[in-house]
Amino acid sequence: ARTLLAAATTHAFEAWNTIQLMLCVNAENVAAKNLYTSQGFETFGLEPRAMQINGRFYDEEHMCKRLR
Repeated sequence: ARTLLAAATTHAFEAWNTIQLMLCVNAENVAAKNLYTSQGFETFGLEPRAMQINGRFYDEEHMCKRLR
């Protein structure tokens, strides 16, 4: 997953001249949040009750990585 995310980030920067990447992740998904944080993403917000599955609500963290 780290290799794929790093390759996608590099491609976005080099091929498309992207200045930042943004994503949302389930606030309870610790493994995914650790991956994104290890690749330089920072949390900038929380969307409470962003999705509902089988009657249960989940928050989502909004994350951003500046490329330049």
